[in-house]
Amino acid sequence: VVRWAARYQVPLVARGGGTGVMGGAVPLGTAVVVDCSGLDQIVVHPDSAVVEAGAGVPLGRLNAALAEFNLMVPHDPWSVAMATVGGAISTDGVGYLAGRWGSMGQQVIALEMVTPDGSIVRTQPYKPSLGPDLRALCIGSQGGFGFITRAWLTAVARPEQMEFAAWRFAGFEAGFAAVLRLWRAGLRFDLLDYTDGTPEALELEPGHQDETGRTAILRLGAFGLGEEVSGRMQAARRLIQEGQPLGPDPARQYWDHRYAIANRWREQVHGSRNLQERARFGRMGLDYLNLALWPEQIPAYRRRVLEVAAETPGIEVGEIGLWGTPWLFSAVFWESSAKPAADDEPPTPGQYPERMHALLTRLIAEAQAAGGNAECIHGIGLKGLPWLAGEAGSSLLARLKSLWDPQELLNRGKFSPGP
Repeated sequence: VVRWAARYQVPLVARGGGTGVMGGAVPLGTAVVVDCSGLDQIVVHPDSAVVEAGAGVPLGRLNAALAEFNLMVPHDPWSVAMATVGGAISTDGVGYLAGRWGSMGQQVIALEMVTPDGSIVRTQPYKPSLGPDLRALCIGSQGGFGFITRAWLTAVARPEQMEFAAWRFAGFEAGFAAVLRLWRAGLRFDLLDYTDGTPEALELEPGHQDETGRTAILRLGAFGLGEEVSGRMQAARRLIQEGQPLGPDPARQYWDHRYAIANRWREQVHGSRNLQERARFGRMGLDYLNLALWPEQIPAYRRRVLEVAAETPGIEVGEIGLWGTPWLFSAVFWESSAKPAADDEPPTPGQYPERMHALLTRLIAEAQAAGGNAECIHGIGLKGLPWLAGEAGSSLLARLKSLWDPQELLNRGKFSPGP
């Protein structure tokens, strides 16, 4: 297909499970969409703790195959039942286990790819003997430098023990100091979710709030061998001195319900191809930031998020927090008239896209100016094209793309800033 496209100059876009929220697999203009779901072979190499998988293998099916060997792939996005190996690598997705295991790209040992001229390239395992690491051409590049056909991924042992704990803090900064203390000590938790918001939004009792009326909750999960799980949790309880212990239940419940929204999407939209439900999901009146910053910049940046949102009529700030590491900052914004209601009717967006886009653009520009990025969980996709010019190295990336794919056949238009 790629050789045919090169001969006739037909743009191509690779598609995996279709779960991306940023539009990375949405063509810009006329293109042939290459459905990768037929690349579905799985080969487990248990002695090497490696799994070899086609690009179209859903992550859920991959883990089911690994379970026979008491292994799993430590990439656990909310869409694990639908997302595919190739899509997760192409967006360099971040999942619930990233605090310990990193993004999907960090779990790739080797790749097989088809380059824009139709050549098949297989990288060396772990690191090359000479030159740049060719795996980086495909990790996070949305199929723009090559179509992934097969990947060799790190597999890890399924946990022998899972232990949870949670603490509550009087506002973001007290708990943030505790998160940094854990990080500096070298403690890496499989689950780390640190969130602040109003007690009502976090389903907590009033009290234990800062001057803005917001409270914070830290949820930790340690998974693995019994001895090391107990050791990590014991160390956390010793190092976290500012918080009010809440016991294991808040963190365990968070873990047990982490797929809820994606499963609803799968049932109502993805499986049935229900366009009406797809449109309703797209009119929820919310948006978010998921970006990386230097940890020491995050408290001040969080204050800026609250300030800028307060200056934007009709927009309210929801939950703010960290996901997996003290580097990854998230914030949710609601259109005031579109906050979740008891009924299931879609909200009226009004002028929501313009207001929200202006808010996100302003905040992302401030993050980029401070050395951060525009998106760190889902890939920049189509939605993030207006912010691409502010990304460090984006001009060099565009030049490399033009040299590697001079006809711009693969995912055309995704490496140049949008309007």
